[in-house]
Amino acid sequence: MSASHSTFERLPPEILHLIAEDTDSHDDNALTRHGSTLALIKTSRRCHDIGAPILYRTIAIDACKACRSRILETLVHNRHYASLVRRVAFRHCDFWGMPGGSDERNVMLVLHGLLRDALANLTHLQSISSLCGTAESLLVPMAFPHLRSLALGEFTRDTQLFLAKHAPQLRILAISSAPGFPSSLDLADLRIFKGPAPCLLAAVVCPAAPRLTHLQLKQHANEAPASSVFASLGITMPTLRLLEIWSWGTSWDMPLMESIARVAPNLVSLMLSVEAYWAGSGMAETRDRFIATINSALPRLPQLFHLEFSQPLYASYNDAEDAQAQQYIEQLDCEAAWVRQWGSASPVLGVCTLPATRWWRLSHELWAPVVITKGYQDLMDHEGLGDLSTWTRRRTAAQAEGGRGRGLASTGGDPGRCIAICAPAGGVRSA
Repeated sequence: MSASHSTFERLPPEILHLIAEDTDSHDDNALTRHGSTLALIKTSRRCHDIGAPILYRTIAIDACKACRSRILETLVHNRHYASLVRRVAFRHCDFWGMPGGSDERNVMLVLHGLLRDALANLTHLQSISSLCGTAESLLVPMAFPHLRSLALGEFTRDTQLFLAKHAPQLRILAISSAPGFPSSLDLADLRIFKGPAPCLLAAVVCPAAPRLTHLQLKQHANEAPASSVFASLGITMPTLRLLEIWSWGTSWDMPLMESIARVAPNLVSLMLSVEAYWAGSGMAETRDRFIATINSALPRLPQLFHLEFSQPLYASYNDAEDAQAQQYIEQLDCEAAWVRQWGSASPVLGVCTLPATRWWRLSHELWAPVVITKGYQDLMDHEGLGDLSTWTRRRTAAQAEGGRGRGLASTGGDPGRCIAICAPAGGVRSA
């Protein structure tokens, strides 16, 4: 036993660190998530020194459960452990402000005192997420010189003061609610901004963040379209590399791609999630006109490598399985035509994530639809995989005959420019 122990102790610190990292699970239950890591650091002083920074790297504070006060007590009375904390995640709970009976109020007073003292000891804190409730007022007088990431819920006077104090040093800012957002901020070092609807916040954030590389915006049906927001900026954003736009509504923002190409010419990845309900009379044609605007804008996005275009695939999820399968096959035909057009317009474009599947570019003119293993329910089951396999076999047969086959779009004299990679471990349904 001692030989085994000494052998384990002689492992390089890099190996022990990997072991400790692997024991840190992603269990949502904070009471059991770190059980394995805690057990590991109790085995020896060396494991403790390596595992403790991992154990205390992220803590969750939830005032709904008084038992969570134990972590607060630890952070108050052990400054070394407190110095290891890099991220604090507050759990949303109305109990922060619940008056309750006298016993409950006494408990809350104790918890608030512990929270205030614990936060004051987090001298190396880098990230705060889901800031809410009483914690806001406790944080206002505090300064965290190493804070780089901040995720806020609803804006209050306290959160505004806290944001204004730390804005110049932030690199990541995520906001869940727009009302009360200040009209001006110093965001000189900001790299990533995730904003809520309306996307008008971009008009405030983008000019104040000259180093912005990632931008996520959301737009609802009754709000100004993203294209008008970009048009109002009056600036270009040469550092922007990733742009995500989530749009809910029944209309298409036709000038969007034109405005994106003008404002962010150096994009590497662009994601457009359009929840317009396109199925129906004339809506498919409207969608196709929007697709054409993508093709027109690509030459002015010379570094764009990844394009994601997401929208509802089926007209109705109550449709019969055969009807959905037919829509899926037709969508694959559309996407095959899209990626060929886009590939001709952009020699750099290499990956297109579209409603039916993800397309990889294998050569200048060769695109392959690839099974998506997560994130798209349509390809999570054997039926979806079988539909893709059926479509692939039809195209392969048509290519072998040298003709167009059913559903095969013209490729300018080269009909064999789409193949499929769709052989998951579980196999596919035979057609």
